[in-house]
Amino acid sequence: MIITFSKHTGAEDATGVSAIRYLTATSFPKKLPDGRKISEDRKPVPRILRGNPDLVRRMIASLPFKHRYSSGVLSFAPEDIDLEKFEGRDSALDDTLDRLMREFEDTVFAGIPRHQRPPILWTSHSHAGRLELNFLIPRGVYCAPVARQKKRGKTRPCRDEQPSSPALVIKNFGSVRGRGVISPTRSV
Repeated sequence: MIITFSKHTGAEDATGVSAIRYLTATSFPKKLPDGRKISEDRKPVPRILRGNPDLVRRMIASLPFKHRYSSGVLSFAPEDIDLEKFEGRDSALDDTLDRLMREFEDTVFAGIPRHQRPPILWTSHSHAGRLELNFLIPRGVYCAPVARQKKRGKTRPCRDEQPSSPALVIKNFGSVRGRGVISPTRSV
């Protein structure tokens, strides 16, 4: 699996419409060697795996930043994922991919509780003969109002006691000293 973050951040797409269109469109522009562009169909068509495109678009449009979203892809080699099982909606494979997306989100939002995370759009592209899980993430989190922050005595309202990624690694695999190697078989 290769994880790639896109250079597109919303600086030229303040509402996220272009990004959502790319992720969900049944066809895409393909550039020919002579410079012309043609429209090529995506077969099979993209699937929305998680998230609501309209909700993601509305949050992106509401953000006051120049760079309003992050996007990217988790790309698998053809031998990593059986596309027939994926397109057939194999429940075991769907569960595995759902867990992978959830763990990716937990890593990206380490320390931010799930209820404060932005809505994320996940789609699939498999027209190139391999599975790609595309994500679109508004660059904002939900924070408690200032009055509630003071009442609860929290100084960092967008953080929680949820362990960060390094803490999870230590918890699950044991402490790493010096240049030691993390081993999933190490008992904690």
